[in-house]
Amino acid sequence: MKLFKIRNFGNDKECDTIEELEQSLQAYRGKSVSILVRPPQRLVYTVFVDVSASGELSESYGQKRTMRLADLLNASAGYKAGRQGPGTAPDLPAAAPTAKGRPRIL
Repeated sequence: MKLFKIRNFGNDKECDTIEELEQSLQAYRGKSVSILVRPPQRLVYTVFVDVSASGELSESYGQKRTMRLADLLNASAGYKAGRQGPGTAPDLPAAAPTAKGRPRIL
């Protein structure tokens, strides 16, 4: 299995490197795609991105922030660059112990 897979309604492409991914995304300009990231010995995760006509990437949902392909690698390595990025866990409510000592979601 390759590290990245671009998915777009059956028009899929697999890539081994970030450079290959960058080149392959040029074919998807003006479209929304999903990128599956398969880090070695980690969980597979999906990032939904819009590829602009100029080739820039932005989040398809949420704040629609501009993103860099390096963010995909950082997230796959477990690095959180000061904000929630692709592949990082969302901010979850803290767990507090109950009377029986079991955690309770606040």
